[in-house]
Amino acid sequence: MENLYEILGVEKDVTKEEIKRIYESKLRNHVYENDSEEYIKTKKAYEILVDSRSREEYDERIRLKSEEVVEVEEDKETLYEILGVEVNAEKSDIKKSYATKIRAYSPEKNPKMFQKIKNAYETLINDELREEYNIDLLSSEEIRECKLKIAKAWKSDNYKTIILECKKY
Repeated sequence: MENLYEILGVEKDVTKEEIKRIYESKLRNHVYENDSEEYIKTKKAYEILVDSRSREEYDERIRLKSEEVVEVEEDKETLYEILGVEVNAEKSDIKKSYATKIRAYSPEKNPKMFQKIKNAYETLINDELREEYNIDLLSSEEIRECKLKIAKAWKSDNYKTIILECKKY
């Protein structure tokens, strides 16, 4: 999806009055044919951004899409990376790294990271869980790449790309 603010050449905090003024100026200064693609995009951007409710909905969609991409990108980190150890690390190295990391991230100040570290430790210190995780990790690299591509396509509203990526799996 093209950014409506960019189409009109305005900042996100622009007022309705400024949007109207800029839109009218664009119409005066550009000779659009009523059915030209540029005219249709400009008109659509204006209609959405000048209407309070439509603008709120548009802003919310943009916010949600960028959060989805951030979430997928955050998930890229492996449990080994979270603890800062190699895949072939010994239990003693995992324990040392865990002790260091857990002191650096208090549950009150950074509960999300604290929980990530705790989960990574609990998985990697247990031989059975670690083996399962390693097997999943091998296959999940491909899936992770797919998720990133899908998230980026979703952000750009390129649904054809999303469908093609999903069909691979």
